[in-house]
Amino acid sequence: MSVKKLVHEKLPYKAIVDLAYTHFKSPDPSTQRPAIVTLHGLFGSGKTFGSVGRKLSKDLGTEVYNLDLRNHGKSEVARPYDYLTMAGDVVKFLEDKIGPEKPVSLVGFSMGGKVGLLTSLSRAVNVHKCVSIDMPPYTVKDLGTDVEQNYCKILEFCNRKIKVEKGDRGWKDKVVKIFREIPANKNAGAALYFSQGFTQLKANNRPFDPALDFDPYIDYKFPLIEMTDLLDQIKCWPAEADRSRGGYRQRSDIPVLFMKGLKSPMIENSYEKLGVTFPNYEVQEFNTGHVLITEAPHEFYESCLAFLSA
Repeated sequence: MSVKKLVHEKLPYKAIVDLAYTHFKSPDPSTQRPAIVTLHGLFGSGKTFGSVGRKLSKDLGTEVYNLDLRNHGKSEVARPYDYLTMAGDVVKFLEDKIGPEKPVSLVGFSMGGKVGLLTSLSRAVNVHKCVSIDMPPYTVKDLGTDVEQNYCKILEFCNRKIKVEKGDRGWKDKVVKIFREIPANKNAGAALYFSQGFTQLKANNRPFDPALDFDPYIDYKFPLIEMTDLLDQIKCWPAEADRSRGGYRQRSDIPVLFMKGLKSPMIENSYEKLGVTFPNYEVQEFNTGHVLITEAPHEFYESCLAFLSA
């Protein structure tokens, strides 16, 4: 059996995935502030917002949920992986854990930003504010060199062009070093972010076991080689007809903060298109690439805190 077929059999279809999450309880149980839900980007997990979620809970006196989206972190691996499906998972989470009427603020990075924007349009939940980190509510033409170079490197591991043995001493350091050598990863945090799909997979820590493993080499946390159209899906924004059928509005007047990395192509330099779907928007610019959370962590947090506390 080929690696591809083996992985494909582990990728079932599920219309809704119950999302894994980390919950930071409010220091003030009587607070009336909206809960905050964070949504990570492609190749990330809820750990992307680990310390951010904890600080927001403390500084704003409210509860925070860091979610693992489907095919990421501890959440289930399943098809499909389009934005309407991912937003559907989040809507179900909000309905079950927070309640459809209670206000909630969403903070999403990259792919998670677009999931958050789409969730904000849902008629089923009450989104109060949304922060979209370097991702717009329209189809993007270019994901940028940092995403594309790291994606190609991950595929080299998955296709065994690069081989690092499971359980080998120092294997995590070897992997991170390879990602640090990628030209786009000038910031050390970017290498850690894009390599976490290997370094956070517990099965990679144990030595090769022929009863459990197809081969001796480290695996990625979800079957990337089966997701041949993944980057095309990440670029997309659902069409109006598809949004309507899914129970989503065409526009929303909630306050939305777009954080733009000036060295990233994700959000176009002309901002008018942002207002087509979210007319009550503002843009804050950062002198960074796409992964501005790690490139400008202090500026990012202070901007996020100010917007959510206003």
